[in-house]
Amino acid sequence: MDWKLNILKEFYNGLPMNKAKIETNEHGFNFLTQLLVGGATLEYGELTLSGLLHKYKIVDIPNHRMDEFLKSHISKECNVCLYFDTRANNMFCFNMDNNHKTNNTIVIPEMDLAVRAIRNQLIELGCEPLIIASGRGYHVWCRFDVAIDNNLLYQFMLRVAAKTMATLHKKGYDYHKIKFNFYPDTRIYKVVSLRLFGSEHAKNKAFSYVFTPNQLLDEAASWEYFEAYIRNKIIPEDKFAEAYAAIMTSLKVFKGVPTLETDSLILRKISIDDIEFIYHHMKNEKVRKFFEKFWPKDREGIEEFVRGAIQRNENDQSAEWVIVLKREKKVVGRIWLEGLLSWCNAVNVGYSIDHNYWGLGVASEALNRVIQFGFDKMHLKRIEAWHDSINKASGKVMLKCGLILEGVLRDRGDDGNAEMYSILQQDYLDNKE
Repeated sequence: MDWKLNILKEFYNGLPMNKAKIETNEHGFNFLTQLLVGGATLEYGELTLSGLLHKYKIVDIPNHRMDEFLKSHISKECNVCLYFDTRANNMFCFNMDNNHKTNNTIVIPEMDLAVRAIRNQLIELGCEPLIIASGRGYHVWCRFDVAIDNNLLYQFMLRVAAKTMATLHKKGYDYHKIKFNFYPDTRIYKVVSLRLFGSEHAKNKAFSYVFTPNQLLDEAASWEYFEAYIRNKIIPEDKFAEAYAAIMTSLKVFKGVPTLETDSLILRKISIDDIEFIYHHMKNEKVRKFFEKFWPKDREGIEEFVRGAIQRNENDQSAEWVIVLKREKKVVGRIWLEGLLSWCNAVNVGYSIDHNYWGLGVASEALNRVIQFGFDKMHLKRIEAWHDSINKASGKVMLKCGLILEGVLRDRGDDGNAEMYSILQQDYLDNKE
């Protein structure tokens, strides 16, 4: 077991080792007492009656206690899930899942094509991945020799996923059947964790076998491959830099963030001077309840969020504005374009408005102007938007601006479902006539 413990610690040594989520069948006060031996603290527990594993988030874990958790993980007494660093990490992981969940164990044809496409793409970019089976999907890891800024990792993953979806689309498959989760995700990195190699699937109890181009390896061969990956496949920093430049160039559509104007508004690119407004805006519970999963909670996280937005604008990775009232010269909200889908030349638009200005037409005026910019200047084919299903007022704004309700995204909103809207270039042109 010692060599397995050592290579697990070596592979994941860039992740914080003082906190973890433990998945286990065990529960009860005696178990909790045993779990917290050595000074660790229970942050929360999540019990289930559905036959899945119970989950416990443990923090302030001493080094020797983490070794014990990892040994239990290796011996399949529990699964250990680790959290990513909030600023930079020496690895990332795509969690690829069957979006329709018709079966918890079968890999659908779309998934088989997607995982092979993402492998080929990453290899072409010089970033050979470690792919691990996970129930009906896969975890696709890349490990680097240094920690890399989370914003860079997230933007890279977003574009690799977009090109993978494009492959499915071009081959006639329904890319909606595949769901990507990104680790680290700069929006929710403090609340999500990921199972380590060597875990067992919560439902079918299958080991996390390594997937190679030719086959799914057995358990012993998977551990050997895992060790060989650490020894031979760690990706140098300069290789990632080359891969990042290549993927950003191939999908570049954002080319500067101009100031936009309407009769009563100015949309200017976000700046460091906007931190105070955005801090209070994101802390306002009336607004925050619709973005709880995606917005940081503390001042440090919000400042980092603003700096990340500024960097994305400068790197032509998105277009993010603040909304300013012309007459009062007062910032009253944000609006942004992000998430390019290259194969259909589409982006996502989002917005949030100071609650004191709800119902006054600010959101629709800003949204109309950004839609105009997207189609007239960026030459987009499609603009998408979605809102939490409980936020009906936002849906009215989208309809008012010519977007069409397409359907419901299950379990996408902050507290349940979300509703997806879109407007096509042809819709926009028809509305202008």
